[in-house]
Amino acid sequence: MAAKSTKKATGKKRSFHQELVLNRWVLGFFHGGTLAALKMRLGDDRFEGIDEDGQTRFFHELTRGLFDPNKLPEAELRRYDLNIVAHWQAITAHRNKLEGHELQMKYFQYLSLLFTELYLDWYFNRRQDLLDGLNEEMTRYRAETCAEPFRDFEADDLNKIAFWNATGCGKTLLLHVNIRQYLHDILNRIYRTRLKGNSTNCTLLTKCPNIRFPTKRPVKVQVVPSAKSVDSNPILQIAD
Repeated sequence: MAAKSTKKATGKKRSFHQELVLNRWVLGFFHGGTLAALKMRLGDDRFEGIDEDGQTRFFHELTRGLFDPNKLPEAELRRYDLNIVAHWQAITAHRNKLEGHELQMKYFQYLSLLFTELYLDWYFNRRQDLLDGLNEEMTRYRAETCAEPFRDFEADDLNKIAFWNATGCGKTLLLHVNIRQYLHDILNRIYRTRLKGNSTNCTLLTKCPNIRFPTKRPVKVQVVPSAKSVDSNPILQIAD
């Protein structure tokens, strides 16, 4: 997610990764501050799977000095991890039964889901902190040489996010989990606040008409037949 630019900056070309302000903010919760640093610690196959305590082995490695407890308390990280385990197991249970083995998360799948847990928690429960944190990161970004003159984020920007995942990473599987993550957070919000008018509807734009979602809540699937209308990645917009 990036705020709109007010004008085109000139100068030395920057890496696209440097322009992802939301990504930079999320990575700021972890020591090293880059995906490469997290891969160095989490990329080994021995961290895949669930430990006897129900937490992922990724979680236990993260607690060994990989995350900043001043920004993300361990109790919160533990809760995010347990949510990921529950959603992952719910989505993969049928597939595991059919294939006769348990599908394990790769480190990049786990991080994608962890970042989602963090964002949704802050979006629903700490929205002003989320907005302030993003704009603090935006201020740091604009101070960099040849950075784009992006405007500050506004509250109305926060319900639109994009996932950028590599080819072959299991994006459709992650999408299923993302929908469960969203429904979990929005239903918890409705239960806590008793507020009316909160949407539990999901609308998916896709070129694949046969997508099915193992959730109790219905997901509206809108098929977009033209490749010019939408690329191969489904689009999901959060409803406030």
